[in-house]
Amino acid sequence: MGFHKDGHIYGPNNEDLGTYQVNTWYHLRVKYEYPVGSQARIGVWLNNARLGVSTVTSTSYEASLSYLSITAHAGTSWYDRCRVSY
Repeated sequence: MGFHKDGHIYGPNNEDLGTYQVNTWYHLRVKYEYPVGSQARIGVWLNNARLGVSTVTSTSYEASLSYLSITAHAGTSWYDRCRVSY
């Protein structure tokens, strides 16, 4: 999922989940439900409002992932109080 420069938030299947404002702090929550068979579910909440749940095709290496990466592909992003729960 991503916050695109056009002001929209896009989900895992590139679906439009809504808009955002630059220079604004957001509480973002992403829930990844481990794949069952070949499917995984990813839920997205922004400021505690559910934006949606996407079903994606899982890949064979997902069972052995060892890290999470949060990136900014262009521009600057600030992260505060990041937490990963298992």
